[in-house]
Amino acid sequence: MRKLALLAGVAGALVGLYAVFGFLVAPSLVRSTLVQRAAEAGYDLRVGKVATNPFSLSAHIDDVQLVMREGEPLFTTRRASVELAGAASLWRRTWIVDALRLEEPVLSALPRANAPRGSGRVAVIVRKFALTGGVVALRGIPRLQRVSLQAQDLSPLEGHENAFSINAALASGGTAKSDGTLTLAPLAANGELQLEGASLAEAWNYLPPTAGKAPAGRISGSLHYRYADGKLALSNANAQATLESGSHLTLRGALTAAPLDAQLTLEAKDLPLALAAPWLAERSAVRIAAGVLDAQGTLHLGKDARYEGAASIRDARIDGAQGELLAWQSLGTTDLRLGLAPFSLHADEMLARAPRANIVIAPDGKLNLAGALAAGGNGGNARPAARPAITIGRLRVENGRLDLADRTLAPPFATTVHDLAGALAGLSTAEDAPARVELNGRVGKYGDARVRGALEPVAPATRTNLELRLRNLALADFTPYAVKFAGYRIEAGQLSATLRYRVREGRLVGSNELEFDRLKLGEKVESAGALDLPMDLAVALLTDAQGRINLAVPVSGDLRDPQFDLGGLIAKALRNTLAKIVSAPFRALASLLGHDTAAGELDYVSFDAGSSSLAPPEE
Repeated sequence: MRKLALLAGVAGALVGLYAVFGFLVAPSLVRSTLVQRAAEAGYDLRVGKVATNPFSLSAHIDDVQLVMREGEPLFTTRRASVELAGAASLWRRTWIVDALRLEEPVLSALPRANAPRGSGRVAVIVRKFALTGGVVALRGIPRLQRVSLQAQDLSPLEGHENAFSINAALASGGTAKSDGTLTLAPLAANGELQLEGASLAEAWNYLPPTAGKAPAGRISGSLHYRYADGKLALSNANAQATLESGSHLTLRGALTAAPLDAQLTLEAKDLPLALAAPWLAERSAVRIAAGVLDAQGTLHLGKDARYEGAASIRDARIDGAQGELLAWQSLGTTDLRLGLAPFSLHADEMLARAPRANIVIAPDGKLNLAGALAAGGNGGNARPAARPAITIGRLRVENGRLDLADRTLAPPFATTVHDLAGALAGLSTAEDAPARVELNGRVGKYGDARVRGALEPVAPATRTNLELRLRNLALADFTPYAVKFAGYRIEAGQLSATLRYRVREGRLVGSNELEFDRLKLGEKVESAGALDLPMDLAVALLTDAQGRINLAVPVSGDLRDPQFDLGGLIAKALRNTLAKIVSAPFRALASLLGHDTAAGELDYVSFDAGSSSLAPPEE
C-alpha cells in the first residue's frame, strides 16, 4: 500500500506538472513558436490570447494577425482552434491535427511568390479543416463574405495537393462556389469557380473608365482558374449576363488573365445601345436615345482586341442638339469585323431598313450635322481623336426617309424625301477613296428624286461628282424661298430639275437646269433682299406655248471660302438671269422665238423719220 501510495503520489505530481505545463507554460511556447515560424517565412505574426488544454490536446488562439514585413495586412481571424490526433503528435516530425477551425477569418492579400521559407523541422497534416464566417477582400476581385470552406488531409508539405470545397456570398449579391486543389508550399490553387446571380457592376469594374456606369443586372457562369508563382490564369469561361430590361449577353471560351488573352463565343440579344454612350460622347456631340444590339460571333481580347461575326442594331435613334438626327428600324451585317483598340470597322455589305435622317438649318444658319460631328468631352477642347478606319463595301438602303428643313426662312421651309432606296458602294474613311452613290426616292405626293455619282466621305470638298434629278415637285412647297428671293408667293406649278455639281480641290462648278410647269405667282410679299423686278413680266416672257419655263443657271465658287453659300450663289445667278430678261424683253422674246439676238434682231424697232407709225416689216 505504501508503494502504491508512493506511485500514486508520483503520478499525481507528474499529472500536476503536466497540467501546469500544458495550461500555463505551453501557451507561451505555442506563441513564440508560431511567431518564429512566421518570421522565418518573412511575415510578422501577432496573436492575442492563447489557451491550451493538455488533456484534450487542443489549443485556442484569439485575434490572429499575419502581416507582411512592409506592414500590409495579409490574414486575420477572430479565433483559431486546433485539436491534435494524439500525444504522439507532440514529439513526431509530423504533427497530425485531427481538426483545425478558423472563425471569421479575413484574407486581405495573397502571399508573395518569392517569400522566404523556414527550415521547418516539423510538418503538419490536418485531417479536417473548417472555415466559417470568412471574408475575402483581395484587391482586384469582388469581395466575398460568409465564406465557408471544408478540406481534408490539408498539409503545408511542399508539393502536397489538398482538396477543398468553398462556398461564399458576394458582398454585392449572389453566391460563389469553388471546388479544387490547394498547395500551400508554394501557394498554388487549381479548380472550378461557379457564380450565380452576381452583380453585373462587379464585372463592369474591370472595364476601362470610358465604359461609363454599369447597367443593372446579374451575371452567372463558371470558369477554370489556376494560381501559381504569383500569377492567376483563367480558362474555359462561360458567363451569362442578364439585364433588368430583359436583354442578355453570353460569353463562352478560353480566357487567360495575365496577360489578358481570350477567344470567346459571343451572343447578345436586345443589348441596350446606350451602353456605348460614354464612348460616343468622347467623339461627337450626339446622344443615343434608343436602340438595341443583337450579335453572334467571336470576341478576341488581348493585344489585338476585335469582334468578328454578325451584328444588328434595331430601333435606334441618335439625337443632336436640335432633336432627332438619325434613326433606323434595323442596320445590320453578317460579316462585321470590329477592332476595339484602336477602333476600326469593316463590312462587305450592310443593310439599312427604314433609316431616317433629319437635316435642319437652324435660324442662325448653322447645320445640325455640323454640330453633331463636333468633338465631345472637355467642352470640345480635347485633342481630336485619330480618324477611325471604317470600310463598308456596300450599304443598301430600303424604305428610307430624309427630312429637310430650313428655319432661316419665314415661313420655314420643310420637305420630305420618302421611300428612299438604293445603295452606297465603297464607303471608307480613307483618303482618296470616293464612294459611289445611287439613290431613288419620292418627294411629296407625286414628285421623285434620283441621285447618282460619287463623293469622298471624309473630304467631300476635295472630290465630288453628283447629279440630282428632281421631277414633278410641287412649287407651292417652295414658297418660303420664293418670298425670300423674289418677294412673291407661289400658288401653283411643278418643278423639274437636273442639278450637276462637280468639286475638285475645293472648287465647285455646277449647273442647274430648271423647268417650271404652269407656274402661277401669288401675292407680292415685302421681303428684305428680294429681287426688285417685275416678276410677273419675267414669268410671262419666259413661259412658252406649253406653259413651261426652262432656265439654265450655272454656279461656281470656292468651298474653302468662309463666306461660301451655295444657296446665295444660285439666287445670285438666278437674279442675274431674270434681270437681263426684264431689262431687255424683246431680246428675251427673240431668244424664245429662235431669232439671232447677236445680230440685233428685235433689239430695236425702226420708224420712219417724223412718224410714230410702224411700217409693215416692223410690225
